[in-house]
Amino acid sequence: MTDFGSGDLARTGRTIFTLRNGRGQPPYPKSYAQKVMHMPEEQKSIAHYHKTKMEDIFNQGGGNILIAAWTVAPDGSPARDPFQLSVSGRKIQVKAGTPVRLEPGDWICMPPATYHQFWAEKGHGAVLSVEVSSVCNDHHDNMFWPQGRRFPAITEDEPSRHVLCQEYDRYVCVTATKRHSSLHRSP
Repeated sequence: MTDFGSGDLARTGRTIFTLRNGRGQPPYPKSYAQKVMHMPEEQKSIAHYHKTKMEDIFNQGGGNILIAAWTVAPDGSPARDPFQLSVSGRKIQVKAGTPVRLEPGDWICMPPATYHQFWAEKGHGAVLSVEVSSVCNDHHDNMFWPQGRRFPAITEDEPSRHVLCQEYDRYVCVTATKRHSSLHRSP
């Protein structure tokens, strides 16, 4: 879960389950990532873009997703020029900042350097969405507008039961490397 540093998870945030995230190198060389996101009505992500990641966002079910998008202006702000996006396999002309509606079964391809902000449309119910993308580097690839943080500070008040995506290097890769080396030892 993240509130992107807003302090108001109900209005600005997201519940994200990272199912897989490649590294492009051992011990996990996959070149793609997959996430599942739960969106209550009107809970918005913060406007952001990815420097290198390309992603497809799928509406798996529930209500409708509204996605506002902008290209990146030379000064790093959202540009106001119209541009094209691919929605459910069709190229469409998009007016900067005007939401595109994704009904259940629809998807959108978000290329790198494209600001986007999305939420479940009011009056249509919560949404379960899936993202399939190139490798996701949440530490260095996210650019927020006007500001935001992918990983707000967490006050740990009990032991962790699940690994968070920002803890991969500390837990998953170490465990995978140990497991991999123990599988290939000679008896």
